[in-house]
Amino acid sequence: MHHDSLLTTLHGSGEQAQYEFHPLLREFLRRRALAQLAGDEQARLRRRAAALLIAAGDLESAAQLLIDGQHWDELRELLRNAAESLLRMGAHRTLADWLQALPPELRDDDPWLCYWYGEAELHFAPPLAQERFAQAYRLFREQGDGDGAYLAWSASVDLIALEWADFSQLDYWLDEVASLRACFGEPPADLHERFTASIFSALMFRRPQDPDIGVVEQRLLGLVEQCADPGRRLLLGCNLHIYYAACVGRHTELERLMNALRPPDATALPPVFAVLWEALQAMHDWRHGRCAQTISTVTRAVRLAREHGLRMWDFLLAALEVYGWINDGFADRAQLALQRFERMIEPRRKVDLAHFDYLKTLARLVAGDGVGALAAAESANAIADRYGGTHQHALGRLSLAQALHACGRAGEAWRALASARRYGDLMQGEIIRYEIDLCEATFALAAGDEARCAGALQRAFTVGARQDYRNHHHFFPTEMARLCAFALEHDIVPDFAGRLIGIRRLKPPRIDLPQWPWHVRIHTLGRFSLVVAGQPISATDGLQQKPLELLRVLIALGGRAIRISEVIGEIWPADATIGGERRAAARRIRRPPLVAGEAAVGRRERGAFDSALSRLRRILGGDGEPDDLVLVEDGLLRLNPDRCWVDLWCCQRSLGKLRALLDAPEPPPAAELLAPARELLRHYHGDFLAREAPLPCFTRLRDDLRQQVVTALADLAGVLCRGSLHDEAAKLYERATAIDPCRERLYREWMTCLQQQGEVAEGLRVYQRCREVLADRLGSRPSEATEALHRALRATSSSPGAPD
Repeated sequence: MHHDSLLTTLHGSGEQAQYEFHPLLREFLRRRALAQLAGDEQARLRRRAAALLIAAGDLESAAQLLIDGQHWDELRELLRNAAESLLRMGAHRTLADWLQALPPELRDDDPWLCYWYGEAELHFAPPLAQERFAQAYRLFREQGDGDGAYLAWSASVDLIALEWADFSQLDYWLDEVASLRACFGEPPADLHERFTASIFSALMFRRPQDPDIGVVEQRLLGLVEQCADPGRRLLLGCNLHIYYAACVGRHTELERLMNALRPPDATALPPVFAVLWEALQAMHDWRHGRCAQTISTVTRAVRLAREHGLRMWDFLLAALEVYGWINDGFADRAQLALQRFERMIEPRRKVDLAHFDYLKTLARLVAGDGVGALAAAESANAIADRYGGTHQHALGRLSLAQALHACGRAGEAWRALASARRYGDLMQGEIIRYEIDLCEATFALAAGDEARCAGALQRAFTVGARQDYRNHHHFFPTEMARLCAFALEHDIVPDFAGRLIGIRRLKPPRIDLPQWPWHVRIHTLGRFSLVVAGQPISATDGLQQKPLELLRVLIALGGRAIRISEVIGEIWPADATIGGERRAAARRIRRPPLVAGEAAVGRRERGAFDSALSRLRRILGGDGEPDDLVLVEDGLLRLNPDRCWVDLWCCQRSLGKLRALLDAPEPPPAAELLAPARELLRHYHGDFLAREAPLPCFTRLRDDLRQQVVTALADLAGVLCRGSLHDEAAKLYERATAIDPCRERLYREWMTCLQQQGEVAEGLRVYQRCREVLADRLGSRPSEATEALHRALRATSSSPGAPD
């Protein structure tokens, strides 16, 4: 027929030769057979054809032939023999369709078909899969099949652990273990891996306080490392990964597990395992504080799951995305992710609902919505108390404590935190206690109890350093930045605090934190120095003069929202040209619109500025990211205060605090003003850029700052004198005259202060110092008021009984 081209095609040659009928001829022959062959002959031929197809490996065609002919016995035999290999190939839907074709009375009384039906529907219809597994378990027990009973037991537990619908169901299956072992002994060798992973999952989610969990966990880790099949490794180790990363927080074991789970290069995983591997990688990134990478990996995994209709990992992936946004402090993006999450939640999955409300609590806390956080926390705990496990109880109480504290209900918050600690202790791990200790430190710091804060933070950071905790469920960047700042100021595991700040790019809570690991440190008071990433930058290199001058001018002009035209006008002063006159006029009238300022800048000057800015960014960036140090937006320049420390800013902040206290309608007691004064003097080491070229902006700021500092010190000294704190006042006057030696009034007030103390001789020495300074620096003599005070001091010193 092929030779004569009669609708037949030859494929291959020799023993491998195969003939294929044209579809028209094939359909014709089928119809002729149905019309001419007897029914029993048709059935025989179908069975024979199915057997040949099975032998050739074409299971799909064989199954369809048997279904069409309703040859159920042969189909059942095919399913029993082929189900495992079909699942290994990822053909879950195909297997489910074939099982569904069987009459229920033939399928539902067969424990193996019930079991395979559950496996086929596992990732697509979990409730149906749960029913099939439970039915298979009952039938295996009735028939005395121990191997099958252990397999169905493991499948039931695995599905509960994966689905997060109702962890209370695990109690039944855990209680069945003793009966199983009594009836059938230990599981067979080929089920040892599966059973170990299953019993670990049940203990982890429902009974982590069980003393056997440690032994089971170590046994399972060893089995994962010995398993040769990449997909089976992932199934065995997925809950162990969650346990190490989020439940007990064990760094060494987690890294060991990840090395074992990682598929070899170029491994093509079936979709269900590929999605799971992406999810575990996302969780690993989250644990290491790489939240942006977590979200990117989740996005890739969600796309893959959607392509293949996989729903089992929806919850895990959605939760990881929300954690990623929350733990990086993006409340608005976390809210959008929660909205997407809410659309996919199934009401029957109660633990999912509880965890969703828990995540909502965290998002509300990041957004500063204490009332909303409290409502979500109460809902989460109500559900978790009925359907959840110890881990949900611990995290739920912790989030409830934080929500109560955010609502100003501190007493209730402390009680909820104590409850969280009791559940955390049951977890037999360190990560929950670490989070609880951090929460205690936060509460104590808010209450002003620095001793308790220090104790809790010492416990937390000691564990955090040992386990390398870079992230956790309740990692709120603003809060963690405050705790890290406190740790650095009180020398509490400072290396760990500094590492957290660097890895998580935490923003400093205040600018006056010299211990903070600033990327850039700039000293401008008394001297100019620049340190980038711990390395001093030389200001003598001619190639760096203009960039560093740009930096100094930027600081002198305020460092924030400075018009580019103003900076150019200071560094590249205008020539006596029409363009220069325009620029000078633009600076004098300080027109606010950006266009006016930019229009006054010449092309040459702007080019010089752009070059200097580019070089400055390279200098400040070191080996990091230079573009986020000097920021440009809408023609305005600013130095990034989150990465750059400037002593001038700290000085100005201290000065503002002191001035506010002095000018308050009801100033604090005089003694309480000494601390802010000492803080100010710690920062003010001399005139602003005292040794630099006298650019106008330098001179203006230098003179203004000196006058403000001296005035504040003099005003405070006067307050101290009136409060009879003469010794402290005299020290401030001495420091003020050292800063501004030519301000005569300071000497006079100092002399008066000493006179009130009875320190007449010291007052006379101050007068002599005043006289010498005025003569040397100004070529003048003291005023009549100063002379009158001097005469009074002399009269006092010469009177009988005057002190020496």
